[in-house]
Amino acid sequence: MIRSKPALMLALLAFLIAGAAWARPPHGPGGRHGPPARMIEEHAEELGLDQETREAIRELVDESRDQAEALHAELHELRRGMHGLLSEDEPDPEAVMAQIDAMGAVETQLHKHRVGTMLAIRARLSPEQRQALTQLRHEGRERWLAPLDEACAEDAERLCDGAEGPFERMHCLRQQQDALSEGCSEAFLQRRREKGRGDWGGRPAGPPFGSEPEPGQ
Repeated sequence: MIRSKPALMLALLAFLIAGAAWARPPHGPGGRHGPPARMIEEHAEELGLDQETREAIRELVDESRDQAEALHAELHELRRGMHGLLSEDEPDPEAVMAQIDAMGAVETQLHKHRVGTMLAIRARLSPEQRQALTQLRHEGRERWLAPLDEACAEDAERLCDGAEGPFERMHCLRQQQDALSEGCSEAFLQRRREKGRGDWGGRPAGPPFGSEPEPGQ
């Protein structure tokens, strides 16, 4: 079956948008900057934060949110522009490539902005508070992964026998999705749905296997 050019261009657009979605940091209830700022707020007493530090972190988050929303709006318009370019009968390759560069530049700004905010929050915490926050986030991630780890136990034994701990096992399984059982595949799909609607179930922000620095590190 041979696809028409418009269909091929729209398929390319879908691929590009999907890639951009993976590049975006996930966000749960409370906005894009809910966790880890929300986690810090919820555990402020446990972390030993005074009122001045709490207010300083709130100000950082509010300012960061405004800037992030502007960047997301810009990225949204660029995607609309890409849709228009790829919908043409004869898309201009140079214009398409330039639009991809523009989208990538904004995505990079968003990523740097998020990391910059986390570093600014981190600077407000003492070494002991950062260590305690790291432990809280680790425990939260383990709770979030527990149902997935249980649903994929047989797959992990079959495909990832040498993997230790839930994070390493899930990372291994993600690399072999074509070989997963139906039950394990459905469990992964359910996790993605939860991410999409912001149903975090106690999971902190950020991918389990991401390399971004966190305030607690």
